[in-house]
Amino acid sequence: TGKKFFVYLTSDLSTPVYQLDASEGLLEGNKITFDPPVALEPLTSYTVVLEAGSFTDIFGNPSPEISWTFTTVDIIKPEISFSSPESVAKGKATVFLPLVTDNVGVSQVILHYRKISGKDYFTVAGTLNPVIEYQYVFPIPASYPDEAGLEYYLTATDPALNESRSPATGTHKTYVLYQEAD
Repeated sequence: TGKKFFVYLTSDLSTPVYQLDASEGLLEGNKITFDPPVALEPLTSYTVVLEAGSFTDIFGNPSPEISWTFTTVDIIKPEISFSSPESVAKGKATVFLPLVTDNVGVSQVILHYRKISGKDYFTVAGTLNPVIEYQYVFPIPASYPDEAGLEYYLTATDPALNESRSPATGTHKTYVLYQEAD
């Protein structure tokens, strides 16, 4: 038909993100489907405009201009990269430094921990390292582990509330290392 299908960022209706010929859509019954030639950004509002006359009804009448707005979703979980230390010297503090990335951004990274002989988990939020990109800092005081060590897992959440966990199942364990003098 020569009529166009335009997709704009809702925040910029002057420059289309892309455009297609309206005839490129796949018609099934009263539904037409278009496949975007470019990936759309997650959690972003787009406005679609079909030019007037893009379609005709069963009587041959041209369609009016059709437009609608939608917001994309984010279904990608954050990724946590973390190697748990096998042990920590008795009476010594340590630091856990996981790297956490996400396609949109990370809202929070939480350490869920308990003494190995403990029952209940406690939580503490990590702070973003100002020097190393994507690295979160968890200072672990010497008082956190019991005589055996510390059992824990990490969770990371993004703005769309997608959550990941390290390890995916079970827990990390860091054991207290005793010296002969202990």
